[in-house]
Amino acid sequence: MPKIYGVGTDICEIYRIETAWHRFGHRLSQRILTPAEIHIFMAMSYKRKITYLASRFSAKESLSKALGLGIRHPFTWQNCAILTTEFGKPEVCIYRELHHWCAQKNLMLHISLSDEKNYVLSYALAEWD
Repeated sequence: MPKIYGVGTDICEIYRIETAWHRFGHRLSQRILTPAEIHIFMAMSYKRKITYLASRFSAKESLSKALGLGIRHPFTWQNCAILTTEFGKPEVCIYRELHHWCAQKNLMLHISLSDEKNYVLSYALAEWD
């Protein structure tokens, strides 16, 4: 039976991400998003892009907390993607060193996202056997 390894939550004010977007532009999205996420991001309208960027920022923050790592090796913005299934369920995809680290601990990662007009919220759960 799986046990809880860690939980993490984050709330992000969308305006804060929008302000950073105006200051840094695509450098911000390239830092936070993986190539797969950028492909999705580029097809969106401006308003949806900002919410998407905020939700991925928040989700990755939550995951880093659930893993107890913070945003430091092996957890990096580029080693983790939040993609959606055909039914809209967010899924955590991990790569490179983070994938190896999680595999060694036999961890399964889950994420839940919610957004409103001014905020996005994420909740992450890491389970292990």
